[in-house]
Amino acid sequence: MRKKSFYIAEENEKILNELQAKLGFTTSSQVINYLLSKENEAWEEKIAIAVRKELEQNYLQKERMKWAVQTAEQNSIVLLDAVNTILHSKQLSTCIGCDFAPSPVISQSRKNLKDKIQHFKQKSDERKRLKK
Repeated sequence: MRKKSFYIAEENEKILNELQAKLGFTTSSQVINYLLSKENEAWEEKIAIAVRKELEQNYLQKERMKWAVQTAEQNSIVLLDAVNTILHSKQLSTCIGCDFAPSPVISQSRKNLKDKIQHFKQKSDERKRLKK
């Protein structure tokens, strides 16, 4: 331990003495050391919270977006290969746009997707509401 001399205002000395009695310390030095260690812990906690927040706001969302785009790209390639195989096996050469005349399968798929999105949106809203 090192010895240090400090100047302290009278009102702060009263607070120091009250804390000494409240915390059960025998010296003012113990109180000062205790307060400094608590302040250091508070800074460590603030840093940890800031790091977690940065990860949640930036890194994790970017990783999730990257994963979602990669998955969508892979699914698109698989679907294009499957549709191309069907077109070749049926020897079809005419293109009918889904916007112009969607097949019942496409219409049902769009409805299923809309329902799934609505379901997950509702779950997300419930989680957010419970956090408040």
